[in-house]
Amino acid sequence: MLLLALFSFAQQKIITGRVISKTTGEPLQGVSVQAKNKTVTTDAEGKFSLPVTAGETISLSFVGMNLLKVKIANVMSSLSLTMEEGSNDLNLVVVTGYKTEKKVDLTGAVSIVNLANVKNNPVASPMLALQGQVPGLYIQTDGSPTGANGAAPTVDRMINVFPSDKQSHVRTMLSTSLRGVVSQQLLQKSDKSGRVAALEILVNTSAAQNLIRQGKLDQLENVMQAGGAFGMRTMDTAIQQLLDSRQVTGKEAYKKGINKVRFEAVKDQG
Repeated sequence: MLLLALFSFAQQKIITGRVISKTTGEPLQGVSVQAKNKTVTTDAEGKFSLPVTAGETISLSFVGMNLLKVKIANVMSSLSLTMEEGSNDLNLVVVTGYKTEKKVDLTGAVSIVNLANVKNNPVASPMLALQGQVPGLYIQTDGSPTGANGAAPTVDRMINVFPSDKQSHVRTMLSTSLRGVVSQQLLQKSDKSGRVAALEILVNTSAAQNLIRQGKLDQLENVMQAGGAFGMRTMDTAIQQLLDSRQVTGKEAYKKGINKVRFEAVKDQG
């Protein structure tokens, strides 16, 4: 449901709203709400505010939901809408920003961001300007390799940004709305020609959903280890694959590996 209240401001109107799921009745965090000159995302309570002009159409998009368009009329004190589940965006999307690829070589889904919309966002960070430009994309950090890596720490950080008395509810919401987590490390290639990405992949299967809902994030590693059939893999498995294909050296694998014992035997192979 979307409750909109309009306030006049010069030629624009500030609309404030709240978005919930038709299926669960729960508020949706991270819904992309896009107007002509600005895009925002909903907060943990499904709320947002956005300046628009009368007669303008705003678009609401979210992973797993059908696209919703709302025309802002001259007079509109309130509007009740729902976002319904759809199957158009349920494919796993992996966004890479460290290399270029020919279009013919792409095998996954790709989202393209219009830079004209990004540069109009009045924010200091270009990373934050990307917020809301891709449905379901949440910018948490600036992309620097600091902090704990991995799917479980990422999920933990997403939950811990909320007050402790809200985290149980957030875990329940996240367990149903999350599609997956991709954690990346860049390793130096064995021929020194550049870097190659090692990707840890968590797909939110029913087993992962239960662990997230119960707060047992330390056990997500076991889910990834057993989830190869779903496309999952741990960071060490990804690094091992790069090592086996000789894309990286043993020394680099040991340096970036999580479980050092696994790469102990090859740590001196440069």
